[in-house]
Amino acid sequence: MNPAFHFQNAVEQALEDHQNAALEEDDLGADFIEYAPLESPCPVDAVFSSSATKRKRCTVSVEDAPDTDAPRIPLPPSGSLDTASNPAQSHKHQIRAAKRRLAKASDRTSSHQNALRQVLSHGTAVETDRSAETFDASRGAHTGKPGTKKQLGTVEERRDFYQLADLLAQGFEHVKWDGRTPTPVIDRLGRIVAVLAGQPEDPTYSNELMQAYDLMETRGHAYGIGSSASQPQKRGHFSAYNCGTTMGMGNRFPVFMNPKAKRPLIQELLDDKPFQRMASYQSRTFILLWAPRVYAEYEHVNGVLRQKMRICPNFAGSIFLGAAFNFGSNVWTYKHRDQLNWAFGWCAITALGRFDARRSAQLILWELRLVIDFPHAATILLPSAVITHSNTVVHPDDHRNSFTQFSAGAIFRWVENGCRTEAKFAEEDPEGYEAMMAGKSTAVERRMSLFSTVDELCSFVK
Repeated sequence: MNPAFHFQNAVEQALEDHQNAALEEDDLGADFIEYAPLESPCPVDAVFSSSATKRKRCTVSVEDAPDTDAPRIPLPPSGSLDTASNPAQSHKHQIRAAKRRLAKASDRTSSHQNALRQVLSHGTAVETDRSAETFDASRGAHTGKPGTKKQLGTVEERRDFYQLADLLAQGFEHVKWDGRTPTPVIDRLGRIVAVLAGQPEDPTYSNELMQAYDLMETRGHAYGIGSSASQPQKRGHFSAYNCGTTMGMGNRFPVFMNPKAKRPLIQELLDDKPFQRMASYQSRTFILLWAPRVYAEYEHVNGVLRQKMRICPNFAGSIFLGAAFNFGSNVWTYKHRDQLNWAFGWCAITALGRFDARRSAQLILWELRLVIDFPHAATILLPSAVITHSNTVVHPDDHRNSFTQFSAGAIFRWVENGCRTEAKFAEEDPEGYEAMMAGKSTAVERRMSLFSTVDELCSFVK
């Protein structure tokens, strides 16, 4: 953690960054298009002039991302902004940005304090007796561990149909959440380890997200996506398509996920205003209120990638590098961990559809012994790499999909190692590599210190 980090300044800067990104959304929209192997950092001219560059696609799945010989870089849209090669356009944007900052300078502090005061005023929190130290992270704490048979059970047990009554009989706490009230989940030391982030008070939000659900259903059917996948996958018996930037499984550089034949469908969803609004809310609840130190880590990694790789984000203003669309109207997950996500970061999950959250797809957090009602349009933030999670089944009369955003832990490791793999780090800087390896023994403690505490947030709004 940066010793110069200042909590209040970080929240203020996060608010300004998010507002600027939202205002510039029309200028900075990204297309989901193919990428080419180019040297890093990527010369802008090379992106447009190398017509003979061989293009190679990346697979859909995070776990199945292929090995590469060079960075896979999504080409910018043909009309996208390139301030390095267009100084006049850059100057115009700088002027507009300056005017916005001046307009907000007088009330910026009160804005973020009022927002935080509002969510804390509900006075609700879910307390657990578990400590974040016990979360099952890998050495170095960049990713989680997949979990053992003893921890998660057999394949059959992971895919079991869990019902609320069964979980209550095992001693789980039932959190009867309305899907709106912001509610932090805190460990026994007061650290906020997950958040029931709710949804905006604007009544149009829920309606717009129902439109997003309907779009998934109608366009999904048009692309041949049924109510269940032909074969169950690790997370459940439904069709899931990922997009964005990831890394892992032997990659030497971050790669850009391409959902192949479903790419036009995913692009439709990325361009859809309700999905853009949802992605923005998922990011805003993270950065403005609950975890500014964690956000600072995401922002640093994203900044390095923008400089080195010139990546195209899924959504303007979102701090997450990857997104997943879960189709089929019967989306509930098996008992699992998303161990390739950043271990002590959060992924954002939003439930979508026409269903009764008191009987369908309640979220189960196994280590925390919680089962949570999870209504339509509600968002929950959790460290999905280190907390085993699943859902109760969807009732036969209900219909549910979901949308998530996440960031791969291997990208954080790659950036911390100077934009190189550990093997390359050892080859180029043996002394630095040894220091890095020695630091892994205290990595979990360092990552945990990024979480905010309730006392810290309360003192900030006094």
